[in-house]
Amino acid sequence: MRALPAGRSFRLEYGFQAHLLDTRFGRRANAIRLTQEAGFTWIKQQVRWSQIEKEAGVYDSQEMSYLDGSVNDASAAGLKVLLSIVSSPDFYAVPGGHSPADPSKLGDFFRFLASRYQGKVQAFETWNEQNLAGEWGQGRLCGNFPAEFLALQKAAYEGVKAGNPQAVVVFPALTPTGHGDCNAALDDVVYLDRLYQETGGQIRNYFDVMGAHPSGYNSPPGDGVGRSTAPGAGFRNHPSFFFLRFTQLREVMLKHGDDKPMWFTEFGWSVCDPNNRVPHYEYCGDNSEEERAAYFDQAFRMLWEQYPYVQVAIVWNLNFRDIVPATDEKYGFGLVNNDGSTTPAYEVLKAQLK
Repeated sequence: MRALPAGRSFRLEYGFQAHLLDTRFGRRANAIRLTQEAGFTWIKQQVRWSQIEKEAGVYDSQEMSYLDGSVNDASAAGLKVLLSIVSSPDFYAVPGGHSPADPSKLGDFFRFLASRYQGKVQAFETWNEQNLAGEWGQGRLCGNFPAEFLALQKAAYEGVKAGNPQAVVVFPALTPTGHGDCNAALDDVVYLDRLYQETGGQIRNYFDVMGAHPSGYNSPPGDGVGRSTAPGAGFRNHPSFFFLRFTQLREVMLKHGDDKPMWFTEFGWSVCDPNNRVPHYEYCGDNSEEERAAYFDQAFRMLWEQYPYVQVAIVWNLNFRDIVPATDEKYGFGLVNNDGSTTPAYEVLKAQLK
């Protein structure tokens, strides 16, 4: 086992986000096997709350059986499990968004999940990319979102801890976007700074680790604005288009006296046919499978050696090429092809821990 580098007090843990809810064609079993074979210790499953609570206070037995099976099988395989919750039921949701109008409803759901999966789910990410209007609610980012999000996060945190005090609560990762129109999205760094500032730092009390979604777009992990070392055009004129965006989130934390560890709950590079690029993800056509493999190799070496505050890094994604068509943006990030073959990136990641 490698000795810890200077400044790192805990080992960097690796994980995959996968789709485990579908058992057809051995999908769940294959995802768990591939995670184990890579030597990764974490697996993340996103849970759509709206699919489980279809009536107020009633949890759908069929949907719960899929989730139960996913958690039980992953835990039995010795994997740590992170559940990420999204999509409030319509009868709880704010107009034009997917977050609940009453934060206590989310707290109740987390209390239920944390209690049910005590000893099997080690961590919960309590929402997802709330700096997008589509996630948070149309027009709400133009209002007093810091107070509103603080209420939601407090309810979620207290719900998790009531169900399982040992579970880790991950601050819901913001999406890296330089967008400044509050009707669509807010810059992630600006959002986080305002959240600390306008809650008087109270937000610090309601999460254990900071979540982040660093995306490499069409650049190597060491690049930044003004220093592009790869071919391709576009997605280079703002810091949010580069992997190292997470360091700017860290600066915001430290500015407000918060030195909690950081977890990447989703990160990676997308690859697609240059002649058939996915709309809004056109950068995928600038990356080859071989380039992506090299980027992952470099990124994990950088994290291990230079960023000791990063504790867990979960790659997006393992097996969505077997779940969605190539026209879906999630496909390009997949590390295993729909015929079961692995990509060069998967093999590089597998070699990281050998």
